[in-house]
Amino acid sequence: MEPDNGIPQVELYVKASFLDNGHRSSCPFCQRWFMVLFLKSEVKELALTVIPVNMSNPQKEFKEFHSQPPVVVHNGIALTDNEKIEMYIDQTFLQLDLRSDKGAEDVCSDLYMKFNQYLQAAGINNDPKKKALLGELKRINDYYGKQGGRYMSGDELTHIDCEVLPKLQHVRVAGKAYKDFEIPSDLTHLWRYLASGYKTRAFQESCPSDQDIILHYQKKVQGQSLVKNPTLQKPTYSWDLPSDVDITANGNYHEHEYDHDHSPRGSASGSQGSSSSDRARNDVSYVSFYSTFNGSVHE
Repeated sequence: MEPDNGIPQVELYVKASFLDNGHRSSCPFCQRWFMVLFLKSEVKELALTVIPVNMSNPQKEFKEFHSQPPVVVHNGIALTDNEKIEMYIDQTFLQLDLRSDKGAEDVCSDLYMKFNQYLQAAGINNDPKKKALLGELKRINDYYGKQGGRYMSGDELTHIDCEVLPKLQHVRVAGKAYKDFEIPSDLTHLWRYLASGYKTRAFQESCPSDQDIILHYQKKVQGQSLVKNPTLQKPTYSWDLPSDVDITANGNYHEHEYDHDHSPRGSASGSQGSSSSDRARNDVSYVSFYSTFNGSVHE
């Protein structure tokens, strides 16, 4: 399916936000493909429609996929496997090359597994699981510090950034909420990487609130969240850096590199996403969960 302007139409089904059934999915795999397709939409390779799915009452159209989100649909082809989604995107939309360095992919490969093992372990300070997670964070920190670019594979976002930035955000927010865990302040390369990721429109537009991330793990973690009643709180977004983190101390840091056209909109803790004028630069539509799907409902 192609709209009147000839740009291919792609639909992305994501798990709906716990807070408002919106498109900012707490699923890191959904955010990954949101970021990838958003980047493709920025260069007009495709027109993206993001469709949130309330898993307790999914749309009829979604049930036909017999899958969990994320699901990518293009030209009547429904893709449900992450590897197949990546291969299809890379082979179909060729203008923007998002391929990553193999070394960057390898160094980030175990992060989310180690994080989940730590979250699911009994007790706040399960030393073996915590040490394993810290080891993965240090590996990423050291690799990023040596490669010298703004992102994991250079100065432009690639597949690995769209995969690992959401996972690092979950480590930061859910780790603090359930285990009182904090990414060490001396991992300055890693914090510099997060700082550059936070300033991209692809991340800002797709990132779930802190409360949604906390709720994502509510049934998966032993013990209660240290954050009480997240559903009753005003949504916040942890895109700032802790006061004890100094990324300027790193020799590779230059402030102007992090203040280009991806600057944040509003305060880091209270940003609500892009404005309508921002969205006009992208072919991205957001569908309300309550719409009939005869047409996109723009927020």
